[in-house]
Amino acid sequence: MISVFFTANNEMYPEVKALCTCSAAQRRVVETRAYAELIASFAVDICARYTWRQLSTNVLIGRSTDEPVWKAANDRARRQEVERLLAQLNVEALRARASSLRGGMSCTTPHLRYDKATISDIMGGTNYHIPISFADGATWMCRIRRCNVAAPAPDLQNHIIQSEVATLRFLATTRVPVPHVHDFGVHSADNLVGVPYILMDKMKGHPFYFPELRPFQKRKILEQYADIVIELSHHPFPSIGCLRISEHGCSVGPIVFENHASRSRDGSLCLPGPYPSSAQYRRDITLRHLEQIRANETDPKQRLDSYVMHLFLLENVSAIAKLEDASGSAFFLKHMDDKGDHLLVDDDWNLTGIIDWEWAQACPKAEAFSAPLCLVSTVDYHNGDNSLGPDEVDFAEILDSKGAHELAGYVRNGRIEHRITHCIGCDIPDRKMFAQTFTALCGVLPGYKGERDWQTWKRHALHKYHQDAGLQHILHSEAEAEAADAYMPESQHVVPYDFALRWS
Repeated sequence: MISVFFTANNEMYPEVKALCTCSAAQRRVVETRAYAELIASFAVDICARYTWRQLSTNVLIGRSTDEPVWKAANDRARRQEVERLLAQLNVEALRARASSLRGGMSCTTPHLRYDKATISDIMGGTNYHIPISFADGATWMCRIRRCNVAAPAPDLQNHIIQSEVATLRFLATTRVPVPHVHDFGVHSADNLVGVPYILMDKMKGHPFYFPELRPFQKRKILEQYADIVIELSHHPFPSIGCLRISEHGCSVGPIVFENHASRSRDGSLCLPGPYPSSAQYRRDITLRHLEQIRANETDPKQRLDSYVMHLFLLENVSAIAKLEDASGSAFFLKHMDDKGDHLLVDDDWNLTGIIDWEWAQACPKAEAFSAPLCLVSTVDYHNGDNSLGPDEVDFAEILDSKGAHELAGYVRNGRIEHRITHCIGCDIPDRKMFAQTFTALCGVLPGYKGERDWQTWKRHALHKYHQDAGLQHILHSEAEAEAADAYMPESQHVVPYDFALRWS
């Protein structure tokens, strides 16, 4: 969210701050290729998860952009990002720290520089992974968060790193295959490495793309993954939240996912949770997103639509919580980024490791044991189909065959968890997809018998919620923006390149 990112980073990126603080009417007049190139030059930093097409939709209101311009800007942004990292990272201190943890054994790291081969090897979507090779053949991995505006502010990043370390240390006491953590550092004056990091074992194995696997390969992986799920079901937690380091090993703390974070008026970081019940968890997270949308701190493509959808979710919190709380008062650890690239296998399709536990949290049982996203049929899901895909059906049957009938039930009834997670904080640029998302949500809400057509429901919702102050604020601001567009002289529909930087 913008308020969290820019608290620490806006002085480094004044152009980005100018873009994000300009009025809606000013954003809509951006048409020149020169300004498109400017925005593209720090597109990576605005949001690492967006594709260039999504970013151009967001900033240029759907106008086409020359691909060569975007590609060149992308290359420049990546180079600038890596150069910032290399300027901050003390490689000698990193090697010295790793060596000291192994009794002084010598170690080496690759020569870090900006070239496509090196960057391809170490840069992931969110983190860099730098291998550290020891003289005896052992290999560690140094995990470093990418240095861009999409990265959380330092205080939030410290919470995220410590939570991931706590999670990995907890999992090391179970039968879940995870990398062993040797050391970590956060943003602090005594961190000689210069950047936050985690030193961990390098796991054997390689990632894969689940939908492309043959049936026998899928079956073998799901048999092993079912054992992991069953193992996690034996380790309950007393509340909902992310794990944190404590004197007893770990405990449940607040949720450190940056989309849920906010700032108080004095700039202090506010993290949600931990929560003793699903009802408090769902209600508070929904209220947080309503406030973020109202305050324009997020950037949903359909601001009004997103706001009324969240009002609808808030209205249905009781029904959702009743379903989730029915499974009891215990909560269970869930990998919150289970798209499939978190699993590693060897050449014989043996599961060798599960990685990327960055945002893992204890969840209601129904959420924790819903099918991982890599098993969901993506096309059908985004077309609004709530039926289980064949991989989900197979996974439930495998759990049944192992006697885990309750867990199999959560897989079979897991679509509501997917839909709720997808809709809370949703940022859907396409109106048709937004309508399909709403219709699909209505299809899984317990006891819902109301209107499912988006346009019809929206008309009723605007009347039903018309006294909501946030809704009135958004309607008023959108009306102002439309009026400004309608009455702006044609000559003002091109923004000079240098003037755009002075918006504030």
